[in-house]
Amino acid sequence: MDHYLFVVRSATQAQRMARVLNSGGIHAGVQRVPAEFARQGCTYAVRVDAADFDAAQERLRQAQLTPERILRHDHAGYSEVAL
Repeated sequence: MDHYLFVVRSATQAQRMARVLNSGGIHAGVQRVPAEFARQGCTYAVRVDAADFDAAQERLRQAQLTPERILRHDHAGYSEVAL
């Protein structure tokens, strides 16, 4: 299934983002970043379905929560999305 990962620096930030998204009706879960994309200090992410991506970005913008990076997963695997 296609989905996006909003990559953040800590589990606490990921939990905060997930709470904001879930409270807005967007299903979001916290997970670890795939090993090949993990950077120093950026090992947690919030996962949202591709169908919810635009709404999730807007909700996070309104809450002034900015991810470090965004990764997209599709049939070809993960790729980084420009912020």
